[in-house]
Amino acid sequence: MPFNYSTLAELESSLGDSFFLVDLARFKQNYQDFLGAFQSHYPNTTLAYSYKTNYLPKFCRLVNEWGGRAEVVSRMEYDLAQRIGTVPERIVFNGPYKKVEDIKLALRQKSMVNLDGFHQLRFLEEYASSDEGKEQEFKVGLRVTFALPEVEPSRFGFDADGEDVAQIYQRISQLPNVKVVGLHCHFASMRRSPDLYQAIATRMLALSDELFGDTPPEYLDIGGGYASRIKLPFADMSRIYEAYGHAVGPLFKNHFGENGKTELIVEPGYAVTADTMRFVAKVLDIKQVGSRKLALLSASLNNVKPSPIPFTPPFSVVSKEAGEGEEALHLVGYTCVEYDVLTADCKQPMALGDYVIFDNVGAYTNVLQPPFIRESPPMIAYNEEQGDYQVLKKKQSFDEFFASYCLD
Repeated sequence: MPFNYSTLAELESSLGDSFFLVDLARFKQNYQDFLGAFQSHYPNTTLAYSYKTNYLPKFCRLVNEWGGRAEVVSRMEYDLAQRIGTVPERIVFNGPYKKVEDIKLALRQKSMVNLDGFHQLRFLEEYASSDEGKEQEFKVGLRVTFALPEVEPSRFGFDADGEDVAQIYQRISQLPNVKVVGLHCHFASMRRSPDLYQAIATRMLALSDELFGDTPPEYLDIGGGYASRIKLPFADMSRIYEAYGHAVGPLFKNHFGENGKTELIVEPGYAVTADTMRFVAKVLDIKQVGSRKLALLSASLNNVKPSPIPFTPPFSVVSKEAGEGEEALHLVGYTCVEYDVLTADCKQPMALGDYVIFDNVGAYTNVLQPPFIRESPPMIAYNEEQGDYQVLKKKQSFDEFFASYCLD
């Protein structure tokens, strides 16, 4: 979606000199394409949207409307899922930090709870054996981890390469009112390659046979960590969704049949959000410092690159006077830290008052922005055909910024 200078200047007048542009149509297309790539091979596949990647409520609400699950890792996200209309049975509750009351609530509400550690196992045993819990029946899943080719086991979950998982399965089986009905895993490897997910699926299917025998589990959840279809300087990612689906789907089809009752759950976050948001910042100053020519922007690394991705998001300059301005610039952020350099290699002409638009900032920017120096910027969904916009997140006010502090 191209933007001209006058449109951005008009948006600045009401939103301020920096803001996020959200592409809801792109998010919908990504959701449908990613899920479809798996369902074309194994129809009983469900997309559980990773809230932690970007818990913009509009995204979460749309996923619920489209029939997806909510994948949450905290009570805050669990409550958000219900606030935007997700029924508890459609919530996948993962994560290493679940308090006793969180587990009790999720179990009572029949959410999909995947135990992540021994402390959560003890919570389950204590609750299932209590006066309140022993009158109910519960279903749980186990998060597992294992070694993969060139990938170390995750630090989260129970070790499936040793005796832990089998022993825990038996331990839970001794509880008369609790049943293990599924397995979950998640690997945060920078490889993100289809062959990695093929290896994950192969190991999960084998582990399923070991634990469940001839009675297949209700679900196998192979987690997230998938690559996006963003344009990278070193690879063509346009067919990456199809490659993931082809790597995993046929394995499940061959194992459970085309109409298998075991639900395959995938948990993309980055894959479906990275290219759905852009960040607009204004050029505030241009100056020469030693050998460097610096352009100060109303943006920081926290807005466009909070996670350790090894490259700078692509960007474009929208100028009032096309082709005019300084060149060979270092684009620097507004924070008071020396490393806040968005890029040291801007070859596009740029002048004071121009705008810079950073692409592919839909993943983790919203959730990992610290309250450092400036308030959180607004987010809008812009309708190019009608020339208007919908506010999805308001610009943070002074009172909201300091709401949790005692100022008196």
